[in-house]
Amino acid sequence: MREKLTDITLSLSDFDKLEALLESLPPSDPARQEKAGSLSHALARAMLCHASEMPPDVVTLHSRLTVRLGQRESKTLTLVLPDELQAGRTDLLSVLAPVGTAVLGLTVGTTVLWPMPNGILQQIEVLTLHHQPERDLHQSAAGRQDSQGKMRLLPQ
Repeated sequence: MREKLTDITLSLSDFDKLEALLESLPPSDPARQEKAGSLSHALARAMLCHASEMPPDVVTLHSRLTVRLGQRESKTLTLVLPDELQAGRTDLLSVLAPVGTAVLGLTVGTTVLWPMPNGILQQIEVLTLHHQPERDLHQSAAGRQDSQGKMRLLPQ
């Protein structure tokens, strides 16, 4: 019996970026196509919302989060698109990497078992969300509202 995958939440803009990424992958590269299959399955089970409605504890593209892999030490990473990876930066995690696809759209405190390229299931836990672009956008917008919730101009 197959384990039910955890539902994930994605913003419409992240969903569009990820669909464009999948369409851009060369079909001749089997390794990339395998990773694309995992991401495609994740997109198929995603609940979509506008960025302004994104819960503040959900891992989105460009989120900075701390994860624990199995019983190992925790690691703080930023979830990015593959073309945003930079040589020498070990704190960037591609959304096409198994761990990147696994954490996409999860909430803080969620633990999942995810298949790794070697066939072993890896336990992955989202411990903390340090930065979520959508949450930070909400906070900066909230700082521009008056007591009646109307937008006000910030001083120059």
